Amino acid sequence: MSASRIVLTYADVKRLIAHREPFLLISHVRENIIGKKLTAIGIQSHRPVVPHDLYVLEGLGQASAVLLRQMPEYEDKPFPAFAGMKNVVWTQEDADPQNELLFTVELKRRMRGKFGTIDAVAHLGDMQICSAELTFSFLRLDPEVKK
Repeated sequence: MSASRIVLTYADVKRLIAHREPFLLISHVRENIIGKKLTAIGIQSHRPVVPHDLYVLEGLGQASAVLLRQMPEYEDKPFPAFAGMKNVVWTQEDADPQNELLFTVELKRRMRGKFGTIDAVAHLGDMQICSAELTFSFLRLDPEVKK
């Protein structure tokens, strides 16, 4: 597969997760192995106004939500929520912010009880800048709130 091939467009991402401008941090998805792995491209224009670490972790969380929303076994579940993180490692703090920001997430452990786990890595260009293990769960919305 070509590295520049768009697998999910910005409109596709918006259909899958609830985030909207200016809080939607993914422009498109480049690699998408449903239920296993996803690589999303970060939106560059938001980065100057959002703290770097917050932007990267939120982007990884959003990429995780896109991965989960496509999985048939989670079709009947409500919206996936970023429930926690551990083993967060920042490996490059002075990388060039003009490089393409990539969020790669891979399902590590499917839901057991209320939680599941995703391995997440962020790159700026070819440099890894962060890795983390993200925990997810699903929000249950009150039916009255939807009205």
